[in-house]
Amino acid sequence: MQNGFFQKFFLCMICGAMMAGLVEFYKNFVQGADDALNGKHKHVKPASAAPGH
Repeated sequence: MQNGFFQKFFLCMICGAMMAGLVEFYKNFVQGADDALNGKHKHVKPASAAPGH
């Protein structure tokens, strides 16, 4: 049996949704690990200098 266009499209939609979920899980996992290791310490960007200095 040959796969039709809609079968391939549906399979790609499922794979895309799973990959998006995996990316979100990974981002949350890394952020949680960073919070666990660094505790309350957050990386703060230095204040930008005024123009002309």
